Amino acid sequence: MDLAARVLAKKGDIARAISEYERLLEIRFTYESVHFIHPLHHYRLGVLNERAGEAEKAGAQYERFLDLWKNADPGLPEVEDVRKRLAALAL
Repeated sequence: MDLAARVLAKKGDIARAISEYERLLEIRFTYESVHFIHPLHHYRLGVLNERAGEAEKAGAQYERFLDLWKNADPGLPEVEDVRKRLAALAL
């Protein structure tokens, strides 16, 4: 689902990658289609917001990610990374 956003981020086009993730997160369910928003979209958008200097937006995405994965297996690299990033943002 987020291939375009990941490619844009890899190419260094952070603004367009952020826009693509925001678009993906805005999609709503309808009777005609179902769209699954993966928790990693919040994680990746948080990282991009952080790279763009948007600490508050990054923090909000990290919090949403942790809220969705609060029962995830301990030690998942993304969960540990988000916890470290949130701690660094609080400094």
